Amino acid sequence: MDSNTDISAENIVRLEAELQQAKAEIKALRDSQRDWWALLENTTDFIYIKDEKHRFTCTSRVFASLTGYENWHSLVGKTDFDVFPHEHASRYFQYEMLVIAEGKSLLNHEEPYYSIEGELRWVSSSKQPVLDDSGNIVGLVGISKDITDVKRYKAKIEGMAKYDQLTGAYNRYTFQDLGAQMLAAAKRQNQSVALLFIDLDNFKQVNDCYGHDSGDRLLVDFTNVLRSCTREADIIARLGGDEFVALTYTGQHSCDGNRLAERIIHAFHQIPFVRQAELNISCSVGIASFPDDASSLTELLSCADNAMYDAKRRGKGRCANFLVGSFQG
Repeated sequence: MDSNTDISAENIVRLEAELQQAKAEIKALRDSQRDWWALLENTTDFIYIKDEKHRFTCTSRVFASLTGYENWHSLVGKTDFDVFPHEHASRYFQYEMLVIAEGKSLLNHEEPYYSIEGELRWVSSSKQPVLDDSGNIVGLVGISKDITDVKRYKAKIEGMAKYDQLTGAYNRYTFQDLGAQMLAAAKRQNQSVALLFIDLDNFKQVNDCYGHDSGDRLLVDFTNVLRSCTREADIIARLGGDEFVALTYTGQHSCDGNRLAERIIHAFHQIPFVRQAELNISCSVGIASFPDDASSLTELLSCADNAMYDAKRRGKGRCANFLVGSFQG
């Protein structure tokens, strides 16, 4: 009797302990679930879970809002093709196949999407396969963070390093890089290239008489002149101040550089400010040819620069070709 009573007491103590442990586990599970739902409700990131057929099973509130639904329950059973433009859904599906079909992970993968307002934006997405107890892939979980502002800032920084900030033309450093590539390509293809070195005559008077804003506007207008006179394959750049250069393929016709120079000079005088200003504003152009005058970009630039000063000595507002031996000594 006493023995049975002791055993029963031990069982009661054990059962009580197991019950307390179960309660603690249930509480922990509920707390975990509460935290999980709180995360999905309040996060600004796009979180989503999909099954093996790419159907949504759960998402964050902000993701549901992005797709036009009030809550994630309305997304259950739908795929990207039901809620996103086809070109974007196809892209998502292509890469998510690597996760669901092959068990690979996607980390910091950039993807496009449209905001509610229709603005094209970008996210950085990380996606992992979801496994069952047997290790089989049963879906994926993903989180996407909007990086549009970061991409824009990066593009701005890259643009500052590549382009002249006032005119939008290439800067000196980009010109040196692209120019060297152009000459190398011309050499391989047995082509000729003309370099035009352009300087605005009496530009300082524009700043002195009309102010720097007018001078800046003229530089921008002249850059547009260069764009309108050159071809897409040509390279135009602002070296600094009022000095510009243009690189153009001339094929077998060395006079092509001169024709371009004449077009630029003529177009410059059609700029409204130039026509209206009570100043003698013009542009002088020096022309040098690769490979006839120089074998490198540095030499070519020096030859065209010398030719430009020759044009100024002849009265400005004209073009001049580099002549070998003319500027020695």
